[in-house]
Amino acid sequence: MNNPILYILGNGFDLAHHLPSSYEDFHNWLVENGDVPFVDAFEKLYPNIIRGGKWCDIESALGSVKLEDAITFEKK
Repeated sequence: MNNPILYILGNGFDLAHHLPSSYEDFHNWLVENGDVPFVDAFEKLYPNIIRGGKWCDIESALGSVKLEDAITFEKK
């Protein structure tokens, strides 16, 4: 095999190897790269997601969003 591929299964491998892949890191990256409107909208739509939160919190929030809430939010 000339080009081996590493498949990583499971959760926490990245953080255990000190890779900047937490939600906090992503949030900071968005802010540093000028995507503050997205961050503001996301945090208003999902107020229970706080910096320092975990990706699973975001996944759970996304799974429970109601379409009418998103539509109402967009119209504001």
